[in-house]
Amino acid sequence: MEENLSSYYLSLEISQVYHGMLIAIPPQDWEIFRNLTTAQLASVLKQLAGRVSLQKLQKHPRGAKRPQPKRKNSGNGQHVATAKLLARRNQ
Repeated sequence: MEENLSSYYLSLEISQVYHGMLIAIPPQDWEIFRNLTTAQLASVLKQLAGRVSLQKLQKHPRGAKRPQPKRKNSGNGQHVATAKLLARRNQ
């Protein structure tokens, strides 16, 4: 599951949810996290992370590439340098 997790979608989700939480949740409600020890905060964050739906954050597999178009050659089938054409014109 972890190798299919998109870091782009994960960071986008975090940034969008973070900004929404700053708007919706008043600053005094964040005070409970200030008094937690490092171990307690890690435990709370693990519990919250367990609720995340990883299905929404999966990488999207790339589709098949289109084949390269066939190259078109000049009428005689040979390349003519532009410098030679310009030199002939100036003569």
